[in-house]
Amino acid sequence: MGEIMFAQRSVDVDGRAMRYAEAGSGDVLVCVDGVLGMRPSRAHALMAERRRVIVFAMPEGGSSAPAALARSIGAAVAKLGIERFDLMGHGTGAGAALWLGLENLPSVGAIALLAPTALRRDQRVAALSTADLKAALHAHPERHPDPPARRERPVAPPEGGEELERRLGELKRPVLALFGTDDPIAPPESGDRYRALLPDCNLMFVYDAAHAIDIDRPEAAAFIALEFFERQDLFLVSRESGLIFP
Repeated sequence: MGEIMFAQRSVDVDGRAMRYAEAGSGDVLVCVDGVLGMRPSRAHALMAERRRVIVFAMPEGGSSAPAALARSIGAAVAKLGIERFDLMGHGTGAGAALWLGLENLPSVGAIALLAPTALRRDQRVAALSTADLKAALHAHPERHPDPPARRERPVAPPEGGEELERRLGELKRPVLALFGTDDPIAPPESGDRYRALLPDCNLMFVYDAAHAIDIDRPEAAAFIALEFFERQDLFLVSRESGLIFP
């Protein structure tokens, strides 16, 4: 298959333009990336070989609070006429994915969280310099260009994290929590809280990846996420144990 190209589009939500990038066909995967904005990675492209992948950006002029972002994404997906979709949230985008799952919409399927920083006790890194941000995002920062200045810097605490923690027991969706072993922003040990709070949570770790798992280990991130979405109850990781992907 040739290189996957993402088309840049937008949809109007409550009078505001909500931008998204789209590629592929088939079952729909909606992605929310709160760390680096709307930037389809190689992992997204790999998943678009088997699915219709939609990567949302923050709504222009709207709130970036996870619960509000979840409502905007739900409205945008409805306007696009999508009847069913799985969700993937990265970093702070994980909070929006979880809030959307809590709406218990029949259109929402399984949820994958990559390096999530959705809970009130999640460790975060504020006011990072360019060099420090690269080191937090990547296990091998020397292999990557400097991140553009406009990219969001992770800050603390996540808005609405305390309420989200209280409500996670209501979530009636299977969840995958995926952490990089070298991530200082969403450290792997924080995965135990997600597994404890979520009724149906698979916990998995990817070796040699920092916060930007989908950039550091795109093949691993895509493979694990797709396996989870397609198998769900038959997924290779049980909720009682975590597994490190080599």
